[in-house]
Amino acid sequence: MKSEIRKYLKIKYEVMKLSSKNIADLEIIKKVIENETAYSLGKNCSLSYQAVDKFKKGTADVMNMKLKHAIEITQYGEKLEEMKND
Repeated sequence: MKSEIRKYLKIKYEVMKLSSKNIADLEIIKKVIENETAYSLGKNCSLSYQAVDKFKKGTADVMNMKLKHAIEITQYGEKLEEMKND
């Protein structure tokens, strides 16, 4: 019983930790799409090269991007900023 409670609390903590970071920032997304290669974005954000290429060329609207991908690109952009500032 105690191990189940610990497991539950650990999972709940991880979910809370993740949910506080699940924010999509349109400005960051646009900046990253403009400045990163389609290959780099695809590799680091689990998007296909073709999907990223469509966003880069403007044939697909960033506003129609899946929330999951928008969050991943935002987080990637934030990591790039942190690395640049270090």
